[in-house]
Amino acid sequence: MCELSSYLTFTSCHCLKCLLQIKFRNPKYLSIMNQLRFYLPEIFPKLDKVLFLDDDIVVQKDLTGLWSLDLKGKVIGVVETSGESFHRFDRYLNFSKPLISKTFSPRACGWVFGMNIFDLTERRKQNITEVYHKWQNLTTTVGLLVQTLES
Repeated sequence: MCELSSYLTFTSCHCLKCLLQIKFRNPKYLSIMNQLRFYLPEIFPKLDKVLFLDDDIVVQKDLTGLWSLDLKGKVIGVVETSGESFHRFDRYLNFSKPLISKTFSPRACGWVFGMNIFDLTERRKQNITEVYHKWQNLTTTVGLLVQTLES
């Protein structure tokens, strides 16, 4: 179990079709405000680290320990959701596209965006905002998402 997972619990939904239709058609996920997390280095140019909590997170213990997490050069610390099949990349990405199949594993895990610790210094070094723009452009021009998410 990853260190972050001890800070967050969630209930799972086993109805994949229902989840995809509800979750990804929800304006919360389509809103430009939801994309702000990708611009944190630009929004907070003087900060080195940010703890990002969704508006529906209830904090039930001291989060101070998160500040001392060594992210080992990673840009983000996340709560992995590998146990839930609807968070695997094959549910989101179109693996029939060569760019996707060469770049990602279909069994790789997504994560819970409800609580993340961002290393803004490392994000700046790796130019993550530009990487995000590249993938956003490719998604709209090449159709990299699975059909259920695009329709």
